[in-house]
Amino acid sequence: MRIEVMVCPATEAPVAAARMRDAWGDVPDWLWVQHSVVQPAAEVGRAFAAAFPGTALHIATSCLGAMDNGGAAIGPGGAIGALALWDPAGDFGAAAMACDGDMRSAARAALDTALARAGRPGEAPELIWLSASPGAEEVILDELKRRVGADTPVYGGSAADDDVSGRWAVGDGDRCHGAGLVISVLFPGAAFGHAFQSGYAPMGPEGTVTAANGRRLVEIDGRPARAVYNDWTGGAVIDGDGDAAVSILAPSTWRPLGRPDGALGGVPFHLLLHPAEATADGALVLFADVAEGECVQLMGGTPESLTARAARTVALAAETAGLCPADIAGALVIFCGGSMLAMQATMSEVAAQVDRSLGGAPFLGGFTFGEQGPRLHDGNGHGNLMISAIVFGRS
Repeated sequence: MRIEVMVCPATEAPVAAARMRDAWGDVPDWLWVQHSVVQPAAEVGRAFAAAFPGTALHIATSCLGAMDNGGAAIGPGGAIGALALWDPAGDFGAAAMACDGDMRSAARAALDTALARAGRPGEAPELIWLSASPGAEEVILDELKRRVGADTPVYGGSAADDDVSGRWAVGDGDRCHGAGLVISVLFPGAAFGHAFQSGYAPMGPEGTVTAANGRRLVEIDGRPARAVYNDWTGGAVIDGDGDAAVSILAPSTWRPLGRPDGALGGVPFHLLLHPAEATADGALVLFADVAEGECVQLMGGTPESLTARAARTVALAAETAGLCPADIAGALVIFCGGSMLAMQATMSEVAAQVDRSLGGAPFLGGFTFGEQGPRLHDGNGHGNLMISAIVFGRS
C-alpha cells in the first residue's frame, strides 16, 4: 500500500487538484478530501473528479482547514487537504446521497452504491468511512448496523463549517449535498489498525437522565438539566442573565458531559456530549442524542490533555495491528472541530506529536462537528469532542 498526503492552504480547488495530480503522478484507488467552506463544495467536487478520473472520491467540509505532518492549515483563507491511497490488492468504493427527510434510506442507498462501485455488492466491508451533515448520525449508524452488523468498524466525522452556520457539505465528485452523507467502503489488502478515544477525564459529579428528547437533555435526577450542569460547573460555563437562552458552545468545550461506556485496560471510556445551548426552559441542547436512564458525568479536559491524547490515539491504532513506525504507510485522523477552535494556537503541536507517533508516515487530519467510531460494546457510536485514527500498514 502507498499513501500520499498534501494540504494546500488558501488555494482554489482546480489549482490544488492539479498540484496534487502532478506531485503524485498517477491516479489513486481512493481519495479522502477535506476542505474548508471558503472553497465551494461543488467546485471542489468537479476539480477532483476531473483530476482523478476513476478514483473513489470521499469529500467533506472541515472546520477552517486540515492538518498534516507539516502542521495545521487553519488560516482565514481556508485549505484543501487530501489523502491518496493506492492498494492494488484492495477494493474501494464511495457514494454520496442527499437526505430528503429520510437519512435511513439515504444511508442504505449510499452503502449499496459504494459497495457496487467497489465491485463487492452485498458484502460487509472491513471498514466504513463516514461523513454526514450533522443531526442524524445515530440513525445512520443504526442503519449501517442493520445492514453489515455490529462488528464492521465505522469511522469518520460529521461535516463541518467554520461557525456552525450550516454551510457544511459532502460529496463524491459526481454529487454534492448540504444535507446528506458520503460513505466509503474499504476492503484493504494491507493490515490496518484503528482507535477511538477522548482526551477528557471524569470530574466527579454524575447523575441519571430522567427526561430527554433526542439531542435535548431536559432533566438530570429529576431537576432541570441546565440547573444541574450549572451547579456541577460552579457557574463557570453558563454566562447569561436569569433564565434567558444562551449559547455555551465555546465555554462548554472543556467541561462537556460524558456517558460511561465500559473500560479499556482498566481505564474508563466515555462517549462525550458537547452542550451547545442552555435553553430558556431549563434544558441543554447537545451535539449527540441522549436517552432517559443513561448516566451522564461531568468531564474535564485541557489543550495539553487533548494534544497528548491525539498522539496516543494514533499510537494505539498502530498497536492494534502490530505496526511499528517503519511498517506504517499512512493514517487518517479525526479531531473534533470544537476542540480545535478552542486550541487553535496549539494545533501545530498536535500535528507534530501525531507525526512523531507515526514515525513521519503521512497523515491527514480533518476537523469535524461530531465523531464516529467503535464503542467498547454494541457496535459503533457517535460522540463529540472525540479523536480517532486509522493507521494502514505498507503490506
